[in-house]
Amino acid sequence: MLQLSLQPTSYRENNMGEARRRGTREQRIEQALARQGQPTQPRHRANAQAGIATGEQFVARTGNGALVDPASAVHPIVRVNDEGRHVDVVGTGFFVSQSLLITAKHVIDIALDDDPNGRAPLWCVQIRPDDGTQTMRAIVRAIWHPTSDIALCVLQPMAHVTTGLPLPNHIVRLSDRDPAMGERVFTYAYPDSVTERQGAQVRLDLNPHYYDGTIVEHFPVRRDSAVLTWPCFQTSIHIHGGASGGPVFDSTGTVFGINTMSLEPYTDVSYVTKVRDSFDLLVPVTWSAGDAEQMVPLRELAARGYARIDFSAPSEAESGVSVEGT
Repeated sequence: MLQLSLQPTSYRENNMGEARRRGTREQRIEQALARQGQPTQPRHRANAQAGIATGEQFVARTGNGALVDPASAVHPIVRVNDEGRHVDVVGTGFFVSQSLLITAKHVIDIALDDDPNGRAPLWCVQIRPDDGTQTMRAIVRAIWHPTSDIALCVLQPMAHVTTGLPLPNHIVRLSDRDPAMGERVFTYAYPDSVTERQGAQVRLDLNPHYYDGTIVEHFPVRRDSAVLTWPCFQTSIHIHGGASGGPVFDSTGTVFGINTMSLEPYTDVSYVTKVRDSFDLLVPVTWSAGDAEQMVPLRELAARGYARIDFSAPSEAESGVSVEGT
């Protein structure tokens, strides 16, 4: 059994029967906010509305074809400052293995801006789509790509207080395929999120959306010698602040890229880093209890079945987000 080289903390599982009796996720959120005397409608960022695509255009499926919510594998990354008094959504990340996610390197750099020693807390808010349960998981280790805007992040493992089982997460399927010029592509990310301090608590309104566009230009080596010095694509996807690090899916539903940047105020002039540059980043793992820690590339995790990477040209398939359980 694969283990990241950390000791797990504990988490509690909601009583799902009780949760269902209290209504849908949206109804339970409204009930909780009403009890706190807060507005029950989610708040939105006006400048993150451009480019939102209707979710009906994209079907998220597991490896066996079952429907799944992409929110089970794609989550917001937040920065916590002032001993928890301030929380900001700084980016989006997506799981590629158990407790291991990918985001943009510049999202992780935000922590170093706050604290050169890297102690400024960054967290992944893992959201369970079936009931909206949010679990804050600390990012405890990051592996930066030396040139590309990519970081692999190790999250603090969490084990159930009763069963001892690890907190599960779904994973997306990765691909080294280069989409064709003009191919339709899309991301799923959290730029439309609002945080507000309310008394002793911080309210998080997390509103993920699909944003779609097409491949405009391909830079197989680099776009320039100063800013985008690594392989990337220009797309017409609207990338807003908070979407950085989110997965970009091709027309087959696999992740080929990572949201990097847009040219404000023209958010539909955007750039996407190739996810293939993450395949050789080294991850600290132990294969079973008692084994010594090893540093192995992400592609080896895939070879052993702990991640999913498509290296060959994909066959003709139905368009949709491909998400697989672990």
